[in-house]
Amino acid sequence: MKRWNGNGGVLGVCALLLAACGGISQEDYSEKYNEALCHRKARCGQIRDEDACVREAREFARIQREAGMPPYWAYEGSFSSGRLRFDEDQAEACVERIRDSSCDQSLGEARDGDVCDFLVGQQKDGEPCLFFDECGPTSYCERTAVPVCAAGTCKPGVGLGQTLANVQQECAPGLIPVEGICQARPGEGGACSRDALCAEGLYCNSSTQTCQRLATEGAACGSGGGLCLPHLRCVEGSCRRLADVGEACTGGGCKEDLFCEKTTDSEPGRCRELHVLGEPCSDVYGLFTCRTNLVCGSDSRGAERTCRRPAEAGESCSGTECGLGNWCDRRTGTESCKPQGKLGEACDSYEWASCRQGLLCVDGTCQPGFPGTCES
Repeated sequence: MKRWNGNGGVLGVCALLLAACGGISQEDYSEKYNEALCHRKARCGQIRDEDACVREAREFARIQREAGMPPYWAYEGSFSSGRLRFDEDQAEACVERIRDSSCDQSLGEARDGDVCDFLVGQQKDGEPCLFFDECGPTSYCERTAVPVCAAGTCKPGVGLGQTLANVQQECAPGLIPVEGICQARPGEGGACSRDALCAEGLYCNSSTQTCQRLATEGAACGSGGGLCLPHLRCVEGSCRRLADVGEACTGGGCKEDLFCEKTTDSEPGRCRELHVLGEPCSDVYGLFTCRTNLVCGSDSRGAERTCRRPAEAGESCSGTECGLGNWCDRRTGTESCKPQGKLGEACDSYEWASCRQGLLCVDGTCQPGFPGTCES
């Protein structure tokens, strides 16, 4: 399997070993996908430090696991019941596609098609379901929103040119509803009224009301052209790579792992590296200046703001934020972090964040908020 790399045959050997092991397991997929995504971003000039990108993704995954929200936690019931299967070979193909994809494609376009459809529904039409993914590739799960845990039924998607009979119906894959009728997403040059109507890799030009391809490096942009791909910026009418350390940040700014440091709105500013743990920071002009997984905050005494780890349960959240799996109780007068409630545990009805992700506080108890929490 051929892939782009700068390390000779090392990645090729890894690919062969991976294939020999039968693809990528559900437990390993998230990390492998993030590695491929960081590689693509570095190769395309969207970030400058691939290794740091991978480290930060791994750290966030660790935080998620400790908070009880590992990858695909919402599908645990679907997997254990056999309503959903994880296709390891397809997962590997998806990772390879992301790693190898052209920089002239958006990420959505690179993932388009069925190559990244590694969650395989096992329910046939007419059988019960909680998620769309549990049904076959051309079907959907027709269900009402209330009650949350009431099972729906797998049904075939509505075909091209057919009308949706109710709000629970869905169009077949590749089709979108336009005024209640299932239609194909228009390609380049097709008529549109908003971006979501256009095919992947295209956007809706508000001036011409037609779908256009995102502009590649060197192409015209701005008033005389189109929108640039995410890893590019529009400078003097053409798409150029995002600015690196020390460069002026104009026309869309810096690489993702940098920030634009400026003192006034009238100055273009210069790109600099994000602050690390313990360094002074200031989230000015709506920009975050700390590295991923850190927050810019102060201690309870209001000391100088520095990049710090989010506060944990029992720690003060005055001037800072609580970590994943916790919420800031500001009603007690102490402003301290408390663990978010699990299913069936007590919660604060006045604080939406007092329950874990996917749960709602109802009459003082954490209750399912969407189907993925029904079988937790």
